[in-house]
Amino acid sequence: MRYYFSKYKLPDFLYNSTSFEQLKIHSQHTMVLECTVSWTSLQKLSLSFSRLSDESMAKILSGCPILENLTLYDCWELKVLDLSKSLRLRTLDVNRTVTYLWPTQIVAPHIHCLGLFNSELSCTLVDISSLTEAKLEIALLPLNPDINADFLQVRVLEMLDKLKNVEKLTLGRNFIQILYLAEIRGVPFPILKVKTLTLDTKIFQYVIPVCYC
Repeated sequence: MRYYFSKYKLPDFLYNSTSFEQLKIHSQHTMVLECTVSWTSLQKLSLSFSRLSDESMAKILSGCPILENLTLYDCWELKVLDLSKSLRLRTLDVNRTVTYLWPTQIVAPHIHCLGLFNSELSCTLVDISSLTEAKLEIALLPLNPDINADFLQVRVLEMLDKLKNVEKLTLGRNFIQILYLAEIRGVPFPILKVKTLTLDTKIFQYVIPVCYC
C-alpha cells in the first residue's frame, strides 16, 4: 500500500495492520506516533520527507519484526538510526539530498546491502559489520560554507575505511572526485578487500588515477 499525506494524520488503526507487506509513506510533517505499531507482515518500508524522532523510528521498527528492506528519503530529525534489533533487515537505502538535515549515526549490524546518497557526508557509519555490498555518492548541492574540500576528503576516507571489508562497492562521480583530490595530495587510501569495484561515472581525467588505487 502507498500513502501520501501532508496535513492529514494517518489514522491510528492503520498502524495496526497485519496485512501490509509493502508500505510507502510520503509526508512533510512530523510523524508523531501515539499508538503501538504492529505491521507484522511488513517486509518493505519506504519513508519520504518525514519528520521522525529517534523514538518514533524505534517504535516503527519494533512493530516490523520481519522487515527486510528500508528506504529513508530526506527524513528529518533522525539522529541515531538504530537497526540493531531488526534482525531480518538486509537492505538499507538512505537518500539525504538537502543540506539542513541533522547528522545521523547508522547502527546496522545485520544489513548486507547499503545505498547511501549523502549530502555533506552527514551520515556516520557506526556498525555495519555484516555488510557485503555498498553504493556511495555525495549529493551535488551547494555546501555549507563551513564544509570544505578538506573536510569532505577526511569524511570520504573514513567512510571507505568502514567499508574496507565489503565484497562489492559502487562509487558515484562526486565521491570519486573527492578521492581524486586525496590521490593528488598523496593521502594514503584504506586497503580495500573488494572483489567488484564499480565507478558509476563518465570517464574524465580525475577518474583515471582512482581506477588504479
